[in-house]
Amino acid sequence: EQISDKLLEEEEEERKLKESRTKCVDEKLASVDPLRPIPRTCKVEPNTCKQELISQALASKKQFRNTLECQLVGNIQKVAHVYSVLAELKTNEKHFDASFQILKMGLKCNQIVKKLLSINNKENYSPDNLSCLFGLAGDNHMLPLKMSSVESSSTQVIYEKEFLSLFQKLNLDCDISHYDWCFPVAPLVDREKLHLALRCYETALRLRKKKKPESTKKGRSGRTAKSDALDRRLKRKLGNAFNEISALYMEKLNEIVNNSQGNGDVEHRISKIWIHKCSTFLEKGFKIFESVNDVINCVLLLSNTGKLMRITAHVYAPKRKDGKRLEFSSNEKQYLAKAIENYQLAIDTLKGASKKDKSGAKNLNSLAMRIKWELSATYFGIAVTIQDFAPVSTYSWEQIEKDIDSHYQKALKILDTSDFDSHVSFACLAGVRKGTIYYRLGSLYHHKLRNMSENDPKRKQTFNLADSYYDKSHEMFYLWEYKNDFLNSLLERIAMHEAALEIYSGFSIKLKANQQIIRILMKVRKVMSMTLEDDHDKRECFTFLKLLFERLLKAIENIIKTYSYKASKYQDILRKWKRLHLEASKMTIRNNDFESLEKSICSVFDSCSQLFN
Repeated sequence: EQISDKLLEEEEEERKLKESRTKCVDEKLASVDPLRPIPRTCKVEPNTCKQELISQALASKKQFRNTLECQLVGNIQKVAHVYSVLAELKTNEKHFDASFQILKMGLKCNQIVKKLLSINNKENYSPDNLSCLFGLAGDNHMLPLKMSSVESSSTQVIYEKEFLSLFQKLNLDCDISHYDWCFPVAPLVDREKLHLALRCYETALRLRKKKKPESTKKGRSGRTAKSDALDRRLKRKLGNAFNEISALYMEKLNEIVNNSQGNGDVEHRISKIWIHKCSTFLEKGFKIFESVNDVINCVLLLSNTGKLMRITAHVYAPKRKDGKRLEFSSNEKQYLAKAIENYQLAIDTLKGASKKDKSGAKNLNSLAMRIKWELSATYFGIAVTIQDFAPVSTYSWEQIEKDIDSHYQKALKILDTSDFDSHVSFACLAGVRKGTIYYRLGSLYHHKLRNMSENDPKRKQTFNLADSYYDKSHEMFYLWEYKNDFLNSLLERIAMHEAALEIYSGFSIKLKANQQIIRILMKVRKVMSMTLEDDHDKRECFTFLKLLFERLLKAIENIIKTYSYKASKYQDILRKWKRLHLEASKMTIRNNDFESLEKSICSVFDSCSQLFN
């Protein structure tokens, strides 16, 4: 400014000098003969020449001013970029408070640049750096959510006072109060942080959209590759924020479903609001990831949508006023079908992606394994709910049984064909789940058997199916050392065999049936060595073993009764069984004394084995 003013003063002095010279020439010409020709050296410049000199001087001043302003704008933009980099470093170091302080200074620099350009009616303002600053602000709200604890930290922003003083001298306004919403004043809860992160990312993307497309020398219209990469990064962050906030609302929904306080109508209304919000966030996130062709995140959002539909089914499950469940409803069926649809779509999407990108097939297969597990769990959950809360008022029992069996078989098919055994994290879960499905299928056909008449032609087939499923469940529970589940399944199988004895009439068939019961009971030897840590499990196990010992004595009594019909023919063997029963009956079992109980059972088993031989 000083140089420019000095230049103008010099130009003004030169102009006055020229005017005085011109006046002097005019006076001399007045005293000369008018017919005498004017010498070429004394040529007089017209008034237009004076105006040109003045306009040239003003243009020079304006050009000089513009050059200085361009340099100033460029330098402030560089300073804003440096602050952006420093803020990112603080964010990476997990010093989020310090990062926010630096971001404020970066925003002030951007505000100055915007003001300077608007004063000079220039429209070449680039919001790239401002977008980056808002993106970092969103990160500062998001990242602490994934950390167990965040230390409060602050920093002295370098050259902050110097720049603010300079802006004040230049009479430039750097007020950013309209961005105050971006910076936390007090500690925020997770939901508030996520909403702020969403707003920051959305603001960053909105600023990017306002930027006019730039054409390159290659003739490509639109933004450059670097600009597109920034857009994709911001979109991924926004999509991730939508996913995180939907997950937070799903946790709240789970709490309502699992910890119902009996305020049915109020809880139901709140749940419906949160379900709608969750669904909206997931849908927006999916569209964003789909726009940047991010297959893995699209699959994750489809999986989370499936989870939301399962939670929604629980919310819409009919209950009585006291909170107890009623029959499986059509609303539940509808939402669970949507869950299955989303899981299946996620699996199909992963299959297509793994074919295109064989290098990343391993990671995709791991993700597919988790989603297949969720799909299998959904089929299992449907079958269990229908079995426990059968909709007998709307469907026939035969149709219900088919539906239950169909869903269990679909769950088993996924577990059998998905190679879960090769994954450490899924092997045990899949094994126990298969054991549970076999056990519940055994119970299903056991229940069907109870409602069949003695002359039903399908009775034997149903009995064999139930017996086979019970046997498969024993193998799975034994393999993964689930002792109590093994004993429970074994006792139900024994109960089914004991009920079948009532319809047997012949000597040999009754004898074989009772011997079969004892042989089934002998399977308990395999789990005797398994230890239990939990006291509740120990008490439950002791109860199961006592019941098992009682069934063993009952089976021996039935064998004695059967041999009694032909006592003259089987006197010797009958005497041995009676002696065994007497010895077993005299065995004393102290409360919670596992060792004495197991020894007694094993002793009786050994005697039975000798008698069978």
